[in-house]
Amino acid sequence: MVTTEEVATETTGQTLLEANKAAGKTFEKELMEELITEGREVTLNVYKWAPFGARYIDLEVSLNGKVLGGIEAKVGSSRYRPLQRIKDI
Repeated sequence: MVTTEEVATETTGQTLLEANKAAGKTFEKELMEELITEGREVTLNVYKWAPFGARYIDLEVSLNGKVLGGIEAKVGSSRYRPLQRIKDI
């Protein structure tokens, strides 16, 4: 798995926020590839309506066309903020 520090080291001039976002996208891709290898279908950044505002699921996982659930991919110092948690409930 890629860390924020590795991404920041490889790409000079990035802020920590930019490095963390890049590491998160790399992690999403790694998860997606592993799930596909295991025979799952994966859709990235799926819009979901929630009573407290729009929510985008990082990875929505399906098997034989049936949605199994979603994954919120976090890496580095990313926080799972309270508003995200409320929307996920």
